[in-house]
Amino acid sequence: MKRKVRVGFTLVELLVVIAIIGTLVGLLLPAIQRARESSRRSTCLNNMRQLGLAAVQYEGRMGSYPGLFDQLPDQRRESYSAERWTTWAVILLPDLDRSAIFDAYATGHTPLPEMYLETMLCPSDSAKSRSGSVNSYVANGGLAGPAITQKPANGPFLNRIYDRHARVVEGHWRDGTDRTLAFSEQIEAGPYDRIGWSGLTESPNNPDDDPLDHDMVDEDQQKDGIWNPVFVWWTQPPQCALINGPHCLCQGSDPMPGCGVVAGTGRYLGKLCSKICTETERMPNARPSSEHGGGVNVVFGSGRATFLRETIDYKVFRALMTVNERRSDSPLPDLVMDDSVLQ
Repeated sequence: MKRKVRVGFTLVELLVVIAIIGTLVGLLLPAIQRARESSRRSTCLNNMRQLGLAAVQYEGRMGSYPGLFDQLPDQRRESYSAERWTTWAVILLPDLDRSAIFDAYATGHTPLPEMYLETMLCPSDSAKSRSGSVNSYVANGGLAGPAITQKPANGPFLNRIYDRHARVVEGHWRDGTDRTLAFSEQIEAGPYDRIGWSGLTESPNNPDDDPLDHDMVDEDQQKDGIWNPVFVWWTQPPQCALINGPHCLCQGSDPMPGCGVVAGTGRYLGKLCSKICTETERMPNARPSSEHGGGVNVVFGSGRATFLRETIDYKVFRALMTVNERRSDSPLPDLVMDDSVLQ
């Protein structure tokens, strides 16, 4: 008598196989996501390294570090009605091998060219479109406060619209270029070609007008603040100024919708704020932030790029922001650090 040969699976066996496959997929997906984020973070770090090396190249070429905001060279402008003032990012375009785009700004194209540069966008910034002058990176503008208080010891990028003589040269780097932050990430960073400073008039590029709003930058007023594209340090930092700190805005008797919630993006969920930031704290603080989780990518004045943990002691972070700690406005000008602070 021939024995019947069973073909196929029973229902129980099929369910067991499906359960095993589901478990394996559940275990693999987080690993795949981590690998993808690791790749995005590496790409982001490489972009920032290019910015750091461009700044070093600019310094070697021009004899000083680039300004936070600066004037485009006269010989590049087709007329005096062309664009005059711009950001550090546009100034560095020739050193990023983007001279043609730099010329488009310098010759006064209207409207601004607003060209997309892959180098200026961190791939982890999922909420930002890959178009226009989108930007993920900010420069170390030193101590938070009015332009009148800026000085080289507090940070390497100076506002040259306010003071044409302001500049950081080789002799200012007393703490060492490898121990002074130059660039960081910022989720809220605005376009790389837009000046975020309340000290300008409504038409700062009109050659017939003074670009400064003297009611705002007057020594007695000191109401001007810088928020793009920059990050700064505070003597007494509000929680909103900490790395990856909350960035909610609530003001007046009628708070904006969603107040108290940090909105999610296409890749990351939203979360509740631990503190509501006032407009005064929110706009000028310009703190480092990223979507990597746990910290931000940073670049030092030497061009060295690394990942900076958000748990770093703020006293150490502040010391890394200053070009010359002893001559800076830091409340702890004699802080001594060793190489373990970045581990």
